[in-house]
Amino acid sequence: MRLIKFRLNGIDLFENEILAFDFFATDRVPDSSLVYELLKPIYTQKVVGLAGINATGKSTALSFIEAVLKLLSGEPLQSYSQAFYSTAFRKSFQLEALFYQDGQYYLLDSDIHYVAETEEDSSLVPLKLAFADETLWVAKRDVHLKKQLDYKEFRRIATQMIQRSTLSEEAARFLPDDVSVVSSIQKKAKPVVSALYHDAPLQTPVVNRMGGAVANVFDPSIEYLKPSDSGGSLFRLKFKRSAEEEEHFVSVISSMLSSGTIRGIELVDQAVLVLKTGGYLLVDEIENHLNKQLVGMIMSLFDSEETNPYGALLIFTTHYPEALDYMQRKDNLYFLVRNDEHRTQIIKYSDRVKRIENKKSEVFLSNYIKGTAPKYSEVAALKRSVIDRLKDEVHGHQ
Repeated sequence: MRLIKFRLNGIDLFENEILAFDFFATDRVPDSSLVYELLKPIYTQKVVGLAGINATGKSTALSFIEAVLKLLSGEPLQSYSQAFYSTAFRKSFQLEALFYQDGQYYLLDSDIHYVAETEEDSSLVPLKLAFADETLWVAKRDVHLKKQLDYKEFRRIATQMIQRSTLSEEAARFLPDDVSVVSSIQKKAKPVVSALYHDAPLQTPVVNRMGGAVANVFDPSIEYLKPSDSGGSLFRLKFKRSAEEEEHFVSVISSMLSSGTIRGIELVDQAVLVLKTGGYLLVDEIENHLNKQLVGMIMSLFDSEETNPYGALLIFTTHYPEALDYMQRKDNLYFLVRNDEHRTQIIKYSDRVKRIENKKSEVFLSNYIKGTAPKYSEVAALKRSVIDRLKDEVHGHQ
């Protein structure tokens, strides 16, 4: 399954209550190694970035993307319902998702609502999600033009395949109210979806799979990290500065490694899992504990046909401008900014900047797209607050 684009309606945090992204190449494709070919002229991206300053909704947007991917994989809504809790006061929201699977294009229309946990007390804020109705469309012919990926245009070349509300009673009883009708076409097409939001403790299987191969990339002072000859969960770690190696459980090994090394091992391990299956890796704040070159190295794993032959997609958030300069296309970067109503506006970089020569970091830092840098008045107010606090502290010591 390849997610082409999606739109969520009724998401209060975002401008016009709409959260929408596309994951296909809308610009020209002079270098096909940077994208993945479905059927010409449609290519999907291999790297997508969400950039913005603090508190612009990047992590929230990423969690919604993960939820949409899991919904299209046929997973129950309850398994990722937390992503939607910010919509609970609205009672319902809608999803349009265009995806490609087994040589065909599909469009899913879903109306999702909250239902009371019990009939006795429906006054509580409802947190159980269910599908009110859904319609699944399938293209009657191949998509030959990018404009046919517009939701309205797609319906003109598509035919209705399934409508949830018209299913027979017998068919409906085999479909839980929190599982999408797309589960009816899912066979072995479910993508691997891996997400890294926070620092996680190092796990024994991860070190077994990737620790020795990548540890010294993130910490050159490590000579080797490998499983103990005795097997089990013990590992041998030797630093170049030490004459002796040490043998410990992974919990002790973790305390001897830097946060960047642990993050790097986990990140590369998850990358390999999705690269070998053409899945999705979602990383919140990709620059956490990593320098610019290492961030670029992670992106290069996805950009390369050699390491990414199946079109796996890396979707990351960042507020580190220099990381953006490793992105070689313009149509795979989104800036998230707060508008005057304090809602998040999602701006596609290629819609505002037409020249590929522009350094994306300079565009970000220059505030060329308004909202990518803190307001001067807010920074000045912070400085005044610190000065006032210092004055109070000085007076308190006199």
